[in-house]
Amino acid sequence: IDLAIILFIVFTMSLNAAWKELDPQKPPSGLISASLICSVLSQICISAVFQTTGFFMVKQQTWYEVWTPNSDACSPSKLNLTLENNNTYPYDEKNIRNYENITVFFISCFQYLIVAIVFCKGKPFRQPGYKNYPFVVTVILLHTFMFFIMMFPAEVIDQALQLVCVPYNWRLTMLFLILLNAVVSLVTETI
Repeated sequence: IDLAIILFIVFTMSLNAAWKELDPQKPPSGLISASLICSVLSQICISAVFQTTGFFMVKQQTWYEVWTPNSDACSPSKLNLTLENNNTYPYDEKNIRNYENITVFFISCFQYLIVAIVFCKGKPFRQPGYKNYPFVVTVILLHTFMFFIMMFPAEVIDQALQLVCVPYNWRLTMLFLILLNAVVSLVTETI
């Protein structure tokens, strides 16, 4: 799903038209300039901080345990099932299914969208991102899709993406982290 998000965003983001007037300011002569590198590095650092925060915060939750095929943080009464009675999930050799991964997965998926919006400034060389209708529609659809699979999980999607169930309160916490990440990213880029 990460690749799909990135491809849709890259394709539609590149459709931004040129600004209607020439600006007297000369565009950067290359991709390596102090302001561009600083901007990219600041967004990388912000993303790393929020992913790391989510990773360690999930481990501090009262319901947290090392995930096993018979773990179910959404139904504490099911935690005492034995592996023999729960054949729903096969043994996970790669350790893909766990609470840390679902947290970092949702935070990072939203971060792709946040960074795309942040870097889609527009003026003085391009039209603003909100005038790029394919990009706007793509961002809205991807935000909506990610929001719904995070807040209202569907068994079919969870199985396909190998997501585990986390309590609704943790989903709200992830949403708060994502919104805070968006604010920090936008404010950092406008300074």
